[in-house]
Amino acid sequence: MVRDLASMIILSKAERLQFLLRPYLLYRPLESAESNRLLIDGGCQFLLKGGAGLRESLPVEKWEQAKMIALMDNELSSLPENPCCPDLLILFLQRNRCLRVIPAAFFDRMPSLEVLNLSNTRIKFLPQSISNLKRLKILILRNCERLVVLPSEVGSLGNLEVLDLRGTEVDKLPDEIGSLTSLRHLEVSFYGSISPSEYAKLPHQLISPGIISKLISLETLSIDVYPGDQRWKKSLESITKEVCSLTKLTALCFSFPEVELLQLFLQTCTRWKNELLTMFKFVVGDDVKRIVSRVPNFVVLDYNQQGQCLRFVNGERVPDVVVEVLARTVALYLDHHLSIRSLSEFGVSNMSGLKLCILSECPQIHSIIDGTEPTNPAFPSLEYLSVHYLPNLENIWEGVRPLPFGSFTKLRILLVYACPKLKNVFTTSMLSCVSNLEELLVEDCPAIEVITLEDESMDSGTVRILRLKRLTLNHLPRLANISEGAWPSLEYISLHGCPNWKTIAMNSKVEVNCKED
Repeated sequence: MVRDLASMIILSKAERLQFLLRPYLLYRPLESAESNRLLIDGGCQFLLKGGAGLRESLPVEKWEQAKMIALMDNELSSLPENPCCPDLLILFLQRNRCLRVIPAAFFDRMPSLEVLNLSNTRIKFLPQSISNLKRLKILILRNCERLVVLPSEVGSLGNLEVLDLRGTEVDKLPDEIGSLTSLRHLEVSFYGSISPSEYAKLPHQLISPGIISKLISLETLSIDVYPGDQRWKKSLESITKEVCSLTKLTALCFSFPEVELLQLFLQTCTRWKNELLTMFKFVVGDDVKRIVSRVPNFVVLDYNQQGQCLRFVNGERVPDVVVEVLARTVALYLDHHLSIRSLSEFGVSNMSGLKLCILSECPQIHSIIDGTEPTNPAFPSLEYLSVHYLPNLENIWEGVRPLPFGSFTKLRILLVYACPKLKNVFTTSMLSCVSNLEELLVEDCPAIEVITLEDESMDSGTVRILRLKRLTLNHLPRLANISEGAWPSLEYISLHGCPNWKTIAMNSKVEVNCKED
């Protein structure tokens, strides 16, 4: 009954964004009808006070018989010093943002505890009494941004299966982690710094040699490092070999600052070779810490929802090993590639499985696809294309018209930001291919004069984008025409900073938002 109830406390869809999470990790506050009562069933007690506005912990006697305690989403600043909870299986304390300290003896008398969620609290450390939780299976410390040290006592949790440290300030995994041979799911974010003086004070290693290879039950592994951290670069070859030795691995989030290390992984990892690594999120290239990204957060979140992700950053060529990964990739994020002129250089056939593509700050890209000699459909599976600051982009498609049958046919969302040389988004011959487009956004493209340019192969009046629902056009000073009648399903149109656009008759059901800067 307890575990069944726990499985019902699932995060909302908006929170279910982080890569590698399993359903048993996703807990949300109880609905209001359930949140403020003590539920007793068959002698089992469930203390459910999620989101009740509590500032102080409940009286300790209410803890004593409970098998499940849910106190998440309150304003607790303290906890009982030494509660006696012999039957407690599940304890939810997440999102108590005033909680800074766990009392030293807090875990002394919780021998049955299996699930502990302290995520999104302000704790700086865990007490040594954590070692008493011999039956603990799930420990969630996600987004405990002040947690800097994971105590060595965690190595005593021999039954631990899930350890979530993403979003913490941990600067090293304790060597005792290697004792957790039942661990199936490990996520960790490592703290780093660009300050030389602060960097000098950090531990010399993020993970000691031989630790990862001891985690023989690992199925999912996510390691998030500070961009450019030299400690990661120095130890990556040995860590890569250890990861390759994990015989049960099915999901991996990993950074390869050098292409050669990706090659080592692909050549060594049997799970990859046998296509048993079904989920991955790779960053390839020498990443750097950026104060501001040109890619909006909502686009990055959409990217992170995908199961097979490749971010290629600061590349200068098209390595074969990157192409090998691309062929299995669902979401591509091409970030600051310095030499590529078109995605066609990766091979159109290698991108047939892409569903989402982000292009950002690639100075040499002139067209998304170069169709000079098209043989295969371009992006037959692509649903989401987001383009950001391509200073030399002139065309989405360049070359032979019309496009090969099947090109762009599943595209639903097209976002174009800050492409100063782009004069139009579509040609009339492209419209038949993007007939499933539902959302179009064009912003900060000063050369745009029309959305759809007539070409010789097709008259503009013969094709319409039947399913387009949302059209957003911002800061397009030369825009003069948006093709009257081309969008029969339009529900919303927003135009800001488009002084030359010609007013057209709109269906009365269309929500129009117009503003001049």
